[in-house]
Amino acid sequence: RLQQLVDEGLIHVPADLFRVVAGDLEPIASLPGWGVKSSEKLASAAQEVASNGISLSRFIYSLGIRHIGVHTSKLIATAYGTASAFLADVEAAPKACVTNVTTDDATIPFQVLNGDDGVKGIGPIMIESLVSFSDNEALVQAAKDLSGVITVLDEPTAERSVPSTSGRSDSGQFDGLTIVFTGAIPGMSRADAQQAAITLGAKNTPGSISRSTDLVVEGAKGGKKALKAKEMGIRVIKADEFLQIVNGHSA
Repeated sequence: RLQQLVDEGLIHVPADLFRVVAGDLEPIASLPGWGVKSSEKLASAAQEVASNGISLSRFIYSLGIRHIGVHTSKLIATAYGTASAFLADVEAAPKACVTNVTTDDATIPFQVLNGDDGVKGIGPIMIESLVSFSDNEALVQAAKDLSGVITVLDEPTAERSVPSTSGRSDSGQFDGLTIVFTGAIPGMSRADAQQAAITLGAKNTPGSISRSTDLVVEGAKGGKKALKAKEMGIRVIKADEFLQIVNGHSA
């Protein structure tokens, strides 16, 4: 029946459904086979989803990305943790250069899934599908719009648990910051470094630099990503300084 709303021009992208039912229901109720009661039921169901939220994995699956099924959506959601982190990489992917990927991790789209600390079960075909999705500006905007009209719940990961504070410290050194890591962090995997940042209050830790990036942590062979950050006026700190902050907090 939702296809009928599309055919009638009432909705064009998923987010439209939530906007339409929040207003006058008469355009829906007047359609053949609907009526007031059916339109009210649709509005109630949509409003319940919008307020109660859906998991990040369900959100990713709902985008209809080729080769990204239920299981893969869960893997991706577990790697990113938050919708903002996932969508930041989606927006950054078209700008990423996929050549010479062995020379600098800044060139790798969806580095969280595809870099040195890649996710088992996420293969090249799935990465290509994500990149293809990211290249379609209309689809990316539709995903962003959908995340803006419904609550997308943070996904529990292997390193942290989401429920109250998402594992963040009450006195975090990185409160509210979007932090990107580049290069190797001595004695710490990329996943561990990202978790340490989250624990100290970071908002998210996407794999690529964007206009929303607040801080870049530069490890060994940080290369072009650190240079790009400096050119964009983004603060860059060395891995040693990051480790001092982390170790000072845990001392």
